[in-house]
Amino acid sequence: SSFIFKNDPKQAVRYLNNFAKLMRLTLESSMEHVHPVETEVSVLKNYLELEKLRFQGKFEYEIEVDDEIDYDVGIPPMLIQPHVENAILHGIKPKEEKSFLSIRFKLDDELLLCEVEDNGIGRKAATHIQKNQSVPHDSFSTQAIEKQLELLSTQYNTPFGFSTVDLENQGKVIGTRITLGIPYISDYE
Repeated sequence: SSFIFKNDPKQAVRYLNNFAKLMRLTLESSMEHVHPVETEVSVLKNYLELEKLRFQGKFEYEIEVDDEIDYDVGIPPMLIQPHVENAILHGIKPKEEKSFLSIRFKLDDELLLCEVEDNGIGRKAATHIQKNQSVPHDSFSTQAIEKQLELLSTQYNTPFGFSTVDLENQGKVIGTRITLGIPYISDYE
């Protein structure tokens, strides 16, 4: 709506087109228990392009998929996006400088690893900001992800999980990395 209010119809149309595509991809993928990594990458790229428009180029991103990952490697939909959203809203948005977000998919033995790494302000600074806001922050996405991973672990009878690491350089926080470990799934058809 800000593009419309700013009388920038070109950007408004671009945003609406990307948003419509994201909604279609999200609805299509919500019908599946698992979809190819390639589909997840398409959803993430579309989401990230929307966020780049929204935050007026405040960050750049890259998505890397190891060559070892075949089309038949699957991932449950909407498992990565909440982590990407958290990285943007809590790590990158408050940072004054232009930032960078990296998403990597790779195989490690029987696991598909997905890393979401940002060079934002870090968890401690983000928590401090949230505590000082007049409206308290509800960590719904983290709780929802934990519940989803618990359900997936039960469904596939194998552990799904994630870890969060604060990235540091000489004692100074330089970002955050989330690593999701997803058992190799190829039954998405």
